Amino acid sequence: MQLVHQILIEPIIDLLPTDANSPIIFVPHYDLFLVPFAALQDRNNRYLIENHTILTSPSIQVLEITREHQNRVRGLRQAALIVGDPTIAPKFNENPYKLRQIPRAKEAAEAIAATLGTEAISGEKATKVAILDRMLNTRIVHLSAHGLLDDFQGSGIPGAIILAPSGDTDDGALNAAEILQLKLDSELVVLSACSTGGGKITGDGVIGLSRCFILAGVPSIIVSLWNMGAISAKLLMTEFYQNLARGENRAAALRCAMLTTKARFPSPIAWAAFTLIGETETLPLSTEKSDLRRLVMSLPDEATPKEIVAAFSKLLKISEPHFVKQLSAIDVGSTDNINIIAQTIKDWCETRPQIEENLENEIDKMGAGGGDSDAPEEIVREFYQTLKENQIRLGLSVSSAPPAPPTNNPQIPS
Repeated sequence: MQLVHQILIEPIIDLLPTDANSPIIFVPHYDLFLVPFAALQDRNNRYLIENHTILTSPSIQVLEITREHQNRVRGLRQAALIVGDPTIAPKFNENPYKLRQIPRAKEAAEAIAATLGTEAISGEKATKVAILDRMLNTRIVHLSAHGLLDDFQGSGIPGAIILAPSGDTDDGALNAAEILQLKLDSELVVLSACSTGGGKITGDGVIGLSRCFILAGVPSIIVSLWNMGAISAKLLMTEFYQNLARGENRAAALRCAMLTTKARFPSPIAWAAFTLIGETETLPLSTEKSDLRRLVMSLPDEATPKEIVAAFSKLLKISEPHFVKQLSAIDVGSTDNINIIAQTIKDWCETRPQIEENLENEIDKMGAGGGDSDAPEEIVREFYQTLKENQIRLGLSVSSAPPAPPTNNPQIPS
């Protein structure tokens, strides 16, 4: 991210506002729409979001459209629609999608709903028919569900939100073309799903879910560039709505929520996925203060050794020195198999709640699309390699590399 910062930001650094609360609107071109501007790092390892308030727009024309929408819907009563972890139609459990339920997304939706004084809709109740009916005349729409980027229904516009099916002929997929036909009065739509900010990239932006919601009448939309894990998303979004209630504008509320989440989840993957498109004025809300201690979640019993070790390897690649130094101190043997390593990690994390929380968030993120497909021996090899790299970088004693495991090792389950 430092190289991207050097290319995109340093040439204009003198033109950027010095006040961190002054918004910067990026109008990216082609593949730059997929750049997480918040996570770009300068030469001093400071993220762009630490110095600036950021939002994006596909074009200047879209800003004009969202301003017109905002003037039209301003002042509606507070009403929120919160959806979390809808039931997935069997077709989406199979190839090429391999989606599965994310109970943590339901928990996140329930926490956000409690913050906004309403109830979340989840499971089989979160059908496309029910959600479309509730979406009309709703000030805030928050959808925590799977998102797809392809045009699997042949509408010509890529992108779909996977809601619960309501019959043999309804797979629950709310596609971009259907959204485009809506007339919405919402001030804010939040798509807290994996990769909802993507779509078909053109010279005029990304044609997909975000553009369709804007054309349907929404002045502000928050989308994600990747799946960042339900735990960090839960913290970030709960903070976001509470920041709105304190009178911060939408961009500032998202920025502060990112910084709060970063303090607990150092990797940008866990906090930098969301981007705000459109209007950024204040959105007065009444909220309930959440107890952040309730956001702590322990490692799930159903997490497999493959998931635990693979997720731990990813944490070892985080660039925060103190965090990595703690992780690198774990005591593992060079001949331990994946079951032993996974159990050692679980036992070690029990007395280190922040690391356990980050590990669970990474496991959740990996599992959203069907889990890690690498062979167990490859996961073990990567674990030792990343551990060794960090030990060398931090000047710690280096663990001996494990021998290459045999192709069919009976001690390593598939």
